[in-house]
Amino acid sequence: MKKRLLFLLLFIGFYCNAQVNNYLYNHTEANDEVFKDYITLTFNNNSIVKGVYYGNQPEMSFVADVVFEKNKSTGLSFNLINYKFSRQTVSPYSKAQYFEPKKLAFALSEGSYSGYIVDNELQLQFTWVYADSATKEMVFNLVE
Repeated sequence: MKKRLLFLLLFIGFYCNAQVNNYLYNHTEANDEVFKDYITLTFNNNSIVKGVYYGNQPEMSFVADVVFEKNKSTGLSFNLINYKFSRQTVSPYSKAQYFEPKKLAFALSEGSYSGYIVDNELQLQFTWVYADSATKEMVFNLVE
């Protein structure tokens, strides 16, 4: 019984100190339609302990867990895993219906993310594994 109580107190203590921030990235696709991607980061004692990426594209959206390779004040880098796909717009503010696609238009391991958190921005660079390591700059703004 004492172990359960201790675990409960540690669990409550962790989440009382945790801060969740949502970051928004607006991007325009080929049809000039603007899409919104989100990254939700959970901080505890100024360290990122969890992340979720919400990606929206013209034909399909996805939600994926962020797995950090580097998570320091000097910068961060991560990949995405555990993809769930939807035909609806996904965000941290709404629930979506998910499905298993038969075929994807892109490779799930097509690239990695690296960058910094500066003021109210999450400044990222996406690097494609293929396409001669081409990069894309992505600036996510903190949602207040």
